[in-house]
Amino acid sequence: MQAEEEQDGNWAPSGELRMLLDTGGVPADRVTWTDTLGNTASIALSSIGSKGTPAASGELQDITGTVSGVRASDEFDLAGEVADNLLRKSSSKWLAQDVSAVLDFTFESPTAVSAYRLTSANDFPGRDPRDWALQGSHDGRTWTTLDSRGGECFTRRFETNEYTFANTTPYRRYRLNITENSGDNEIQLSRVEFFAAEPVGNSAPDAADFIGYHIRTGGEPVGYRGRARAFSAGEMSGQSGSFTFADIRSKTC
Repeated sequence: MQAEEEQDGNWAPSGELRMLLDTGGVPADRVTWTDTLGNTASIALSSIGSKGTPAASGELQDITGTVSGVRASDEFDLAGEVADNLLRKSSSKWLAQDVSAVLDFTFESPTAVSAYRLTSANDFPGRDPRDWALQGSHDGRTWTTLDSRGGECFTRRFETNEYTFANTTPYRRYRLNITENSGDNEIQLSRVEFFAAEPVGNSAPDAADFIGYHIRTGGEPVGYRGRARAFSAGEMSGQSGSFTFADIRSKTC
């Protein structure tokens, strides 16, 4: 796949990404990996049928900064582990002392969210959310389910997972309704981020076959996208000295 990375709103060539994806027959919508140097990448595979749906159009724009407030059904105020921490780029976290929880985000104005990212927190994997639904509302009383997930997992601490879905309706309020965690009696997250699809006119002429991000060790997330191209059997098996060939399997909890 021909890859590009984003810098200051501009996309530039980033070489080729070659991989063998073995899901054991289970459809996959996302691949996440970490190399031996600690660099991490996570991409959504829009060209492979799966339970996830790519954003409706255009590239993803980070709109987390337009969230005017967040409320939680529960938070550990005595330890400073409150919902406001979810909107900060730091190692802080939000903690709810329950096996289910609700996070209610209010935006400055109605916005059509089409993707979000959740980042796991620091200590116990059993506190990670496992089952949830993202819902939108105009008035805070009637809610529409936009995306639902079940059996999700985080494979390490401070791992960021991205979830995309089709949505063109602007809502002022979004609710993350977490119905089950990963086995503990508490729930925690380090960060929640929201994204909207930019207008088609601001996006690349051709849709990407994969889009996501990569993070170099100690760095910040950088946009990552690409178009698939066909490789001959000779290219894939006869040039192992020129690239790293990885068997990437579906993430299991």
